[in-house]
Amino acid sequence: MKLFLVRHGEVFNPKQIIYGKIPGYFLSDKGCQDIKNTAEKLRENVPFELIYASPMDRTRQSAKIISSIVGSTIEVEPRITETDVGSFQGEPFTKLPKDYFSDSSEKYGIESPTMVLSRMMSWFEEIRMKHAGRNLIAVSHRDPIGALVNELNKAATKKIENSFPDTAQAFEIESFGDQLNIQPLR
Repeated sequence: MKLFLVRHGEVFNPKQIIYGKIPGYFLSDKGCQDIKNTAEKLRENVPFELIYASPMDRTRQSAKIISSIVGSTIEVEPRITETDVGSFQGEPFTKLPKDYFSDSSEKYGIESPTMVLSRMMSWFEEIRMKHAGRNLIAVSHRDPIGALVNELNKAATKKIENSFPDTAQAFEIESFGDQLNIQPLR
């Protein structure tokens, strides 16, 4: 299986609030263009059996743009959704603690990296068996992708250094047997 993990494009957020799971946050013009550029790179790996997308508007919009270029269907997958930031949702980004995604998460009322990793690994192990030998895309968020890639890096033959992607950045995870290779999409 080859899984291409894509972080959604840049979000239109002029008030710079922590949108978390608030509906109605869609891509900016730059975000749309960046996702189109990523999709053009992904096109070199067609066919794709499926595109998984987090339920958030920004990820579903990104997946729709990718689908229009690579020609695959989209399935919404709740386990790859955004980190729950609790009461920080709707607040300015400046209020989010620097260590919000760490061992300190729970003291702030934020979903812990361990919980995020648990749901991401559950999903990954399921699709790894279900889609063996096929190409997939998943559109998710910075922290869930980072948690999964960081964990998979431990067993990977080919690893990446920074597992937390920028907007519209993609990682390729190749799984064959018990072996994993991870690299940025070029």
